[in-house]
Amino acid sequence: MRIESTVLMSLFWKENPVYLDQALESLYHQTQLPDEILLVCEGDIPPPLMAIVNKWKQKFAPDVIRTIPADDAKGLPACLNKGIYAARGKYIFRFDTDDICTPDRMEKQLAYFHQHPDVVLLSAPAEEYDMEMKERLGVRDVPVSHKAILKRAKWRSPFSHTVAAYSREVAIELGGYPLVTAAEDYAFFALFLVKGYKTDNIPDILAKARAGKDFARRRKGMKFLKGELASLAYMHKIGLYSKPLYYFHVVSKSVIRNLPSGVLVSIYKNFLRKQ
Repeated sequence: MRIESTVLMSLFWKENPVYLDQALESLYHQTQLPDEILLVCEGDIPPPLMAIVNKWKQKFAPDVIRTIPADDAKGLPACLNKGIYAARGKYIFRFDTDDICTPDRMEKQLAYFHQHPDVVLLSAPAEEYDMEMKERLGVRDVPVSHKAILKRAKWRSPFSHTVAAYSREVAIELGGYPLVTAAEDYAFFALFLVKGYKTDNIPDILAKARAGKDFARRRKGMKFLKGELASLAYMHKIGLYSKPLYYFHVVSKSVIRNLPSGVLVSIYKNFLRKQ
């Protein structure tokens, strides 16, 4: 029997066991439980992490939590692609191993898909906190309505990846995530838009994300910029950006990623988050 929902998570060997425990606990307390939780394991997962996985395997119904090795898949996009092909659910629910779902996340997103069968990609706002989930930093806001999404997409990602859900069938048809090292979710979701698929966002906050005060600082420097430029080139290639808009993004990102850390923090706080 075909199942409806697969929560897809990439488990890296360096993950924090406490964060993983809290993430899986938030899935266990869903008002509508996922049919499958698929963890793609990259690298040799150490015993403390596997102990958390096994703990929740015993709490969920048999065979709900599955682990598969990443094998030769390296990096988040490649691991997620491996998971998409291995998933058994009609819809893929993305979730990071250090975030927390609100109890009604699965129920609300599944209900929306049922009520709007033409929608194949759906996300929602995520509330951002420090790494210990004690200090609220703001809300990663997203536009509601397909028209507003198309408008936002020209400038930055109109979806929240940590709470995104999408049709597995369409994801496979589109070829999955592009193998870039930054903004892979933005580039992947751009494919849905340029191919004319219907998308939307729910206005309710459905996740708490660990951003940390150094979130902006991790997004500066040449290494991150190189990956981001590859994503921009990909989005220009598939037709999301016109040539002038593409060059605008290349110049602006090249400047922004080399700004002082304090300026970057201010940009994220005042322009990219809703307080």
